[in-house]
Amino acid sequence: MMADLIFLEKANAVNLPEAVYHVHTVFPRDCGRIDIDAVFGENLSVNAMRMPRTVTQYRVFTHADYYMERDARPVPVDTGKALQWKDQVLVCL
Repeated sequence: MMADLIFLEKANAVNLPEAVYHVHTVFPRDCGRIDIDAVFGENLSVNAMRMPRTVTQYRVFTHADYYMERDARPVPVDTGKALQWKDQVLVCL
């Protein structure tokens, strides 16, 4: 897993209190509870996936479970781990 990264800017994120937020990122399954009624109401397609999270120097991988919306639309999640960055709500992986 390699990538070319380009630094765009630096900004501070603010911790948000526990509530339902429209999360704009891929997020861990254990970060909160998806608001299923809102998902159906907004006609979202939420996909579950399992991906590598860490790897040791000996190439031993650990994996984690994540959710993402098929078309990269924000997903309503009841969470206490959300961050506000500019006009987006994020959850760290």
